[in-house]
Amino acid sequence: MIKSFKINLNKGEGQEEKLARWRRRRESITLTVFFLIFFFVSAFNYSNHKALKDLINIKENKISQIQHQLDELKREGQNVSKDDVIALARLEQTRFLWTKKFRALADVLPEHVAVTALEFNNDEFIVKLIARIKKNEKEFDKISEIMDLLKTTEDFYQDFASIKFDQSHRIIVDGQDILSFSIVSKLRQTISTTSGRSRSRRTM
Repeated sequence: MIKSFKINLNKGEGQEEKLARWRRRRESITLTVFFLIFFFVSAFNYSNHKALKDLINIKENKISQIQHQLDELKREGQNVSKDDVIALARLEQTRFLWTKKFRALADVLPEHVAVTALEFNNDEFIVKLIARIKKNEKEFDKISEIMDLLKTTEDFYQDFASIKFDQSHRIIVDGQDILSFSIVSKLRQTISTTSGRSRSRRTM
């Protein structure tokens, strides 16, 4: 009796085909995921680029509008009347600069003299000061010295018509004679200030 055996020689090839098919499927999945990621990243970049471009366009339009307004103002400025020019020149000549006065006051006063208060009322500029004074020194001599110093300081005195003594009193602090006094500077009538009718006070 002859026995027959069947051998499936394709069994090993089937396993190889399965592995190859799995490799192809895995590669396809990997490529699909890669393309999806690439697509979303590209879409995101395009959206950002478009938003940035829109923002740049808005800024450029705004700059164009501002430039147009400046050009309009320049053209309007060319139509200034003669009266406006004269009024502006008069204002420039008569305006009163307090900053220059304060700076000149700080620069010219001696080290032993200090400002305690500044007041402006009805075209009168009142400066209150204290100064060290010697026991044998006359009060008015010290005050006169300071007044003469301010009169010869052009940056301070040029807008005033006069400087005069107001009041004073003498005290002793720790054995040192201290003179407290105030002087009044009258503003010239031709000078215009925004605070001419108000009262201002500055304590140093």
